[in-house]
Amino acid sequence: MLRLAPFAEGGAHVALRGGVRHVAARRRASARQATAAAATAIGRAVNAGHDLNVENTPLLARTVPGIVEASIGHALLADALDLGLAETVRPYVRACAGEDVDAPVTM
Repeated sequence: MLRLAPFAEGGAHVALRGGVRHVAARRRASARQATAAAATAIGRAVNAGHDLNVENTPLLARTVPGIVEASIGHALLADALDLGLAETVRPYVRACAGEDVDAPVTM
């Protein structure tokens, strides 16, 4: 499993902006791309986990090839408590496909 806490802590939204943090976020993404490529080259599945949510998953999905499973359950269920499961799952499905989606507004 790719440990993604540093990726999430930097925030995918940071990677979309300019400046030094942009470079650091892209470097982390590049390291994960290389790791995922090496894993798939030897026939391993790539799972992504730790601190994924609807905001940082799209960039990960677009930049790291071959992810077969993403651990989004904690964030998804936390959002579902406020929004309901159906309203929560739709944006998460789009996020896992690499589409940027708005973060849910929860109370």
